[in-house]
Amino acid sequence: MVWAVPITHTLKGPGRIVIPTGENVDGAVLFTQIKMLDIRERGYDGAGFASDALLDEVVSKCAAILMED
Repeated sequence: MVWAVPITHTLKGPGRIVIPTGENVDGAVLFTQIKMLDIRERGYDGAGFASDALLDEVVSKCAAILMED
């Protein structure tokens, strides 16, 4: 099981982190739409890895949502 967040090409709107130029994909991370996926059952098609800076920002925002009371 893994936590995943979808990526969209719609850059404007709430709950999004725009992916900086130079990353492996273009678009925005929808950090308010956290999903838990069983990648053994669903398969996995990765586009690469996020930079540490982007990953830190996404994890921080997701953790804040998951830790809300």
